[in-house]
Amino acid sequence: MLPTDLSSMASLEAVWLEWQVVAFAALMIATGFAAIAYAFGHFLSNEKIIAFAKLEFAEIIYSAVLIVSVLWVLGMASGAVEVMIEGAYPHNLGSTICSPTYDAYFGGDANFPCHLRVARYYLDTLYNEGKEFNYELLSAHMWYSFFQGFHLTGDFHEHASGTVEFSPMGSLFSLPSAVYSYMFEFGMRAMLIVRFQAFFINFINYSLYPVLLMLGMILRTFPFSRRIGGLLMAIGICLYFVFPMFYVFGGYVFENVRENVDCENPDAQGYCPVIATLTFNPQELYEGVDFVSEDPNGVSAIGKVKPAEIGTDEFKLLYNGTDTYCDVNNMGVEGIGSTTWNLLRSSVFAFDFTTLLSSEEYMDSIVGPGGAIDATARLTFFSMFFALLAIFSTIGAIRSLSPIFGGDIELAGLTHLI
Repeated sequence: MLPTDLSSMASLEAVWLEWQVVAFAALMIATGFAAIAYAFGHFLSNEKIIAFAKLEFAEIIYSAVLIVSVLWVLGMASGAVEVMIEGAYPHNLGSTICSPTYDAYFGGDANFPCHLRVARYYLDTLYNEGKEFNYELLSAHMWYSFFQGFHLTGDFHEHASGTVEFSPMGSLFSLPSAVYSYMFEFGMRAMLIVRFQAFFINFINYSLYPVLLMLGMILRTFPFSRRIGGLLMAIGICLYFVFPMFYVFGGYVFENVRENVDCENPDAQGYCPVIATLTFNPQELYEGVDFVSEDPNGVSAIGKVKPAEIGTDEFKLLYNGTDTYCDVNNMGVEGIGSTTWNLLRSSVFAFDFTTLLSSEEYMDSIVGPGGAIDATARLTFFSMFFALLAIFSTIGAIRSLSPIFGGDIELAGLTHLI
């Protein structure tokens, strides 16, 4: 026999205790309505009315059986899920989370089922890592903006030229400053989405699924509201069970990824952050995997010249026209300004600016594996992917389950999207 999830049973029992009077009253009203219809049919000797009354008696019995069986099946299914969670999550983390006394956030509330607890744990963990990650992004953006703002000013008091300003590090730090700012905006949006999902899990457990489930059971006892009642029952059951199970799966994936990451600064439990790991040397995180192999001549493995190492010959290919900016003076002799300009222009394009950016590690910290863009993509993936799976699967499950309860198969046109 499968062990029963005590928290789930307590939750279902609390729902039944709150709604049992209304449920019994609805059954009695429906029974009285069917009895009146049966007597009226005999009085008129109308076989159609008598058949309708008999059908309603059968529906009332079916509704009573549904109330008992649905609550029992949900409790047993929750118990089976708890066993699965305790066996799948590493280091007995599943049994710890499913304990009624786990985490002060739940306040020892036994009415929070195990699978919903695990879903909340996954979302809370993701939110906390997103918070640390966005703090790193914001800090990096502030430092880069700080250094970018340094400038030199020359004030010429004896001439009408005024002042000249030069920002020697403006172009050096403008790109990372803009990237970190943009990634910070994405990270904050991802945190907002994660917190919304966590609130929705709470709303499902405390407000949405109990009302939809019991209201659907009550409404399906009456012939004029049977279709909407069956649909509400299906929505309540799927929101309670199907929807959070995808977060349980996401949490399982997340925990196993976090456990298998090898880093230098694990937390107290021996884990390493999956999201908030901004490494400036991706080779360490990926254990020496050579993602881009380059030869010492400045040509990459795919045979293209590095953009920052365009020499004089390549410059002539790009700009093969005649430059008349300060080419020849009135005496027909090449001017000093022209010579200086051409020399400066060639030197600029022949100089490797990446040497000023701490070689390639500087760019890898932004665009490489483990960099800002990569980590933001991971945060966005974990914040949205399993939610999308949960939404689509829940709608599909509602469509399949609703006809069993006599409900409508359409859900405001959403089933057509699936």
